[in-house]
Amino acid sequence: MEQENLRKMAIEQFLQDKSPVAIYRDMGRSKFWFFKWLHRYQSGDAEWYRDKPKTPHSHPRETPSEMQKLVKNISCLKGRTPLQLIQEESYLPILPPPKFTLPKIAYIPEGTISLIRFIRSDRKMDIFGEHFELPKTLIYTYLRAKIITDLHQLQVYSGDELVLSIPYQLPAWITPEP
Repeated sequence: MEQENLRKMAIEQFLQDKSPVAIYRDMGRSKFWFFKWLHRYQSGDAEWYRDKPKTPHSHPRETPSEMQKLVKNISCLKGRTPLQLIQEESYLPILPPPKFTLPKIAYIPEGTISLIRFIRSDRKMDIFGEHFELPKTLIYTYLRAKIITDLHQLQVYSGDELVLSIPYQLPAWITPEP
């Protein structure tokens, strides 16, 4: 409040034809300080004498809060990380030891390969190097992709909802040679 009164006093003196140099020297202030407040006064703003926040007006790299809420509601993870989801469902993934290589097998056994994928703004889902374009509504969400080996099918789920089901053959580098 004291600073605001000092600013008002400086401008009042200026309006009474006192020189800027005399004003800022008498007040023990800098030339920059005086002209900053003079320009603010001349801008016509009713609250020219108040400090303005020094925080940035925008955060261009920050995801808007509306989008954050939307992602949280749509995502199959419901605001949790994949690790939190795995821990809550008591799922214990089987992790290979260091320097592990897949064994040569004569066939791919029937079953399901489950993957979790995060969909970025390019709307591409990468499954073993193949890219699938997804609808805009799935941007910034985690999806569960299931490869059903005996049906040769790829199913993509958002939560419990099936959003995509297409024929899918595992890539040649994964499938054994006949």
